[in-house]
Amino acid sequence: MTIPQEILEEILDHLRFDFLSLKACSLTHSSFFPPSHRLLFMTVKIRHYRHQVDSCLKFRDTMVASKYMASSIRYLILHYLYLRLEEQSDECLLFSLLRLLPKLQRVKIYHSLSKATMHNVDSFRPPPSISNIRHLILTDTKFESFTHLFSLFSSLEQLDTITMFQVTVKDVSSPNHLAPSRRCHPSVLDLYLGDPIAERLFSLQSTISLKDLRVLNIVATNAVYLPSFVIPSLESLTLRLTKWKCPAGNPIDLRQLRRLRNISIRLRFYSACCLVEVGQRWPSPLGHRFLETLPSSVEDIYIEVVISSFVPELLPKFRSDWQELDHILARHPLLFTVRLGIYIDRYYSDLGEEDSFDYQWTDYGSMDDYLPDFMRFECMPEMNRLGRVDCKLVKSRMIFSPYVDIFEG
Repeated sequence: MTIPQEILEEILDHLRFDFLSLKACSLTHSSFFPPSHRLLFMTVKIRHYRHQVDSCLKFRDTMVASKYMASSIRYLILHYLYLRLEEQSDECLLFSLLRLLPKLQRVKIYHSLSKATMHNVDSFRPPPSISNIRHLILTDTKFESFTHLFSLFSSLEQLDTITMFQVTVKDVSSPNHLAPSRRCHPSVLDLYLGDPIAERLFSLQSTISLKDLRVLNIVATNAVYLPSFVIPSLESLTLRLTKWKCPAGNPIDLRQLRRLRNISIRLRFYSACCLVEVGQRWPSPLGHRFLETLPSSVEDIYIEVVISSFVPELLPKFRSDWQELDHILARHPLLFTVRLGIYIDRYYSDLGEEDSFDYQWTDYGSMDDYLPDFMRFECMPEMNRLGRVDCKLVKSRMIFSPYVDIFEG
């Protein structure tokens, strides 16, 4: 007896992320076998350890032997790829895998050394099947040079989304030897990068074209490259900077972004013990200039306010700076609403309760109640009177050491 297709699809839709149940379905009835196996093979993660058997080579051999499995894979994750095998020195291992997966749409390379997957990238012309890849994710990945990095982008010309988190280049002074004749044209860039990488990505030598970019989310160390982010096609901009600094010769003018609808920025309340420069204003005048030039197309502004839990006594000192920003926003001809999302950083040390960073504010409940009201009534009174400010406590973050961050909702 054959199970009706509608019932089959409904069952599999409920079980698509439950691998054990999918395996059980494939054994209970022949109608489940093809669709359940397709779902089981949609996401494949290859983890390579330090041993003589190369996991990627074994996976490639499996794909050669099983065309059915290869055609089912939509998302490939390459995790912990170490040095290439010597006998593979003339071949790019990454592309030798990608050419076997004709319906692959998403690739994530995690914690990989350049020589493991990017070796000799430009010498191997990617086959047409690589054009199916729409989303590339690079996380904790190290490249030998900018040529290796840009070769990867130019080889995946149909990329729609690029995500880069803590990507590094071994030789940051290395030139890019590629002519940017072949470029990818993403619509979304999600970047968490250091200055040298960000600068080169937005340079004319980059193989990433920005002419069709609609969404830019970037975390960077300072605002030196802000003028590079003025891309006419942008519709959404998320900008989180650890230092709001910009040379006098680099003015910030967002009026060129006539399509911009949403903008999100991060501003901080911190104290000297968090390495904030003495006398620095928050929000900085640069943030004021940034918002003074908002284009008429903007509909939504989200300001992420990060507050250290041991600086409540410093908040009144910043009131005038916030009120200056409030005045700029209130007199703007656009009737947009500003959403403030408050994040509290709570620090704990192992030196005893008396030495804990949080000793100045022990009643967390009252702090959670106080901060939204302070931001609404004290920092942004004009926008509050106009009914155009929405302030919410989003999350608290407990930081136990410089290496551990735990978010609590």
